[in-house]
Amino acid sequence: MDPLVLLDQAVAQEKVPRAIAKKVRLKMKMVQGAVQRVEKASGLRYPPYYIEPTLPVSKSGAEYGQMGVLFARVIPTTVTGNLVILVQFSAALVAYGTKGTIEAVAAHEFTHYVDLVRKISTGAMTSDERTTPLPGIIRRRRAHSPSEAPVLGKGPGRSHHAEVQGHPERPCAKQEGR
Repeated sequence: MDPLVLLDQAVAQEKVPRAIAKKVRLKMKMVQGAVQRVEKASGLRYPPYYIEPTLPVSKSGAEYGQMGVLFARVIPTTVTGNLVILVQFSAALVAYGTKGTIEAVAAHEFTHYVDLVRKISTGAMTSDERTTPLPGIIRRRRAHSPSEAPVLGKGPGRSHHAEVQGHPERPCAKQEGR
C-alpha cells in the first residue's frame, strides 16, 4: 500500500498545494524511520499506515465548544470482508512535525493499535460512548411512572440512551425482543 496515494489524489484535484505535498514527501523518511524504530523496539510489525491530506477536527459532545485536531489516529475498517486496522497520519503532522514528534506520535498510535488488537482478540470490545447514570435513572422512573415522557430522546443535542436497554456498563447492547 502506498501511504501517499490519498495525498497524490488531493494534489491532482488541486485540494492540496504542491509545496505542502513536496514537504510531506521529503519528510516521509522520518515517518518510515519512526515506524522502523517502533518495530525494532516492540518486536512486532507496524500496521499499514497512510497520509491523510486533510486535517481531521473533532468536536466534543460532552463539553460545549471544545474541539481537537486529530494529527493521527487508528482506524479499524474492512477490506473485501476482512478487518484491517490502519494508522492515519495527517499531512500537517508529517509536513510540520519534528522528528521527535513524529516518532512519539507513531509510537503512541502503535499502543492504540496493540490495545485494539488485544480487545478484538479477547472479545473485550465495548462501546466507546460516554455513559452516565441517566439512562438507568430514566428506566427506573419509567418503571414507576409509565406515562412520564422521557427526559432524553433523539434529536439535536439529545442522547439516544433513553431508548436503549441493557447492561449498565454496555449502554448500546439492546435487550432481546425490542
